[in-house]
Amino acid sequence: MEAAFPQRLRAYLDGLAQAKARGIHHDELRRRLWDFLRDAFPSLDAEELELERHVRALGIRGYIDALYRHLLFEFKRDLEGERAKGLEELQRYISAQAEPQRYLGVLTDGESFEVYVLRNGALEKAYGFRLEAEKTQEAWLWLEGLLFSQRRVRPTAQDVVHRFGERSPVFAQARARLWQMWGRVRGPDLPIKFLEWRRLLSHVYGSDVGEEELFLRHTYLAILARLMAYLAIVRRLPTGEELPGLVTGEAFRRLGLPNLVEEDFFAWVLEESVRQEALSLLGGLAQHLAVYDFGSLNEDLLKELYQELVDPKTRHDLGEFYTPDWLAERTLREAGFSRATSLLDPACGSGTFLFTAIRLLREQGLKGEELVRHAGGRLAGLDVHPLAVIIARCTFVLALAPDLPVAAPVDVPIYMADALLETKGGLQDLIAVPVAGTRRAFHLPAALAQHPKQMDDAIEALGEMARAGGDEESVKPWTTASRTSGNKPIGFISDTCLARLWIGYHTLRAYTHPKKQEGTDG
Repeated sequence: MEAAFPQRLRAYLDGLAQAKARGIHHDELRRRLWDFLRDAFPSLDAEELELERHVRALGIRGYIDALYRHLLFEFKRDLEGERAKGLEELQRYISAQAEPQRYLGVLTDGESFEVYVLRNGALEKAYGFRLEAEKTQEAWLWLEGLLFSQRRVRPTAQDVVHRFGERSPVFAQARARLWQMWGRVRGPDLPIKFLEWRRLLSHVYGSDVGEEELFLRHTYLAILARLMAYLAIVRRLPTGEELPGLVTGEAFRRLGLPNLVEEDFFAWVLEESVRQEALSLLGGLAQHLAVYDFGSLNEDLLKELYQELVDPKTRHDLGEFYTPDWLAERTLREAGFSRATSLLDPACGSGTFLFTAIRLLREQGLKGEELVRHAGGRLAGLDVHPLAVIIARCTFVLALAPDLPVAAPVDVPIYMADALLETKGGLQDLIAVPVAGTRRAFHLPAALAQHPKQMDDAIEALGEMARAGGDEESVKPWTTASRTSGNKPIGFISDTCLARLWIGYHTLRAYTHPKKQEGTDG
């Protein structure tokens, strides 16, 4: 915020109050607001502002009071008395645009602002705010977030919430577009990705909390976090060709981060029927994120955004309470954390402790590839919540972004797992992995946990075994004889582990073909 903003805001509000007392026309309200905004935000592009733009489409005629980029303004002297008329005009003007989902409608009297999106042919209020001379920081954040005129801002968790949180114009627009896309993908039956997400969340929370609104919020957060990570590493906007890879993970694999993004529940946005709209949304979000100078990042950016957009009640039920950055730093310092120690956070949430640990390692002299390798080998995080793992992985990469990419690939050491899971049945050399929503589990050799990359290969092998058909002939390529060729991803596995994987294959096969062993535990 510029030093002169508080004085300009007070002068504007005082002048506006006097003008309203004289009963001025709404054109005067508009002129006063834009004069104030040009002074308060010098980077506001006056050439993109259109006043009294004529609208004529499908029988709709009229004049938009003001159009600035994706914002349609309607000015009224008496907001309470003229709200209905103002909303009617906004709805007509937004509907007349070639891509109405890209626009926000702003109804204002110059002091109070109401922001609307068009959803299913009707206006829906996204949020509102009021300018007050005593709340200059809040006024600046609201206006700057609406206009998005400033560039190269130092990112903070509070600023991210204001620009991308529940009451921001960006979220309002993205939410409306996601609902439109979801309506096309959803069809009469719920998509498999949604059902699997809901089943997993039920396992996490112990009850059914997986509503469609929450699923779309998770989708928004996952996309936004991955865009942040990408922008922080490459320090430029993604090209149109790169955008799909931010969802599938291919863009990050090219940067040497093979497990940062996997094709998960939220890859539904790349379904053919909504793909182009989704890529447009990703590109728009990237443009909004370009406001930040990620090189000046020094805190966990995503924690507060996660807390605001994920229902507080569901977080409370799970015990999700996030640690402030200052407390994480104090805890690590008092615990004696240093480059000579390791750190495992068994309930890492958004990754605050891991982010802080990387910052402390950098403070202790580690940098470049040495820091990246050290963090990848000596830090680790677990969480039972799938979205928390996505957010924590992106937070980890944001902490290392100034030193990325490095020469050889590095895995982000954050995994979805239940740290309180106990082994059962005396199978000490096996890990039972419950299948959410069923009474089944499949088993994997405990020794694989010592080799994360090989663990990934083993799971891929299990999948191929299950797809092969089920009889021993069809899975011969995976037996001991074939391991001598080194062509298969499980060539590293000992005879004992191979036997255990065979058990895992059969239990996974039982899950994928439930009619054969209904009701068993694997």
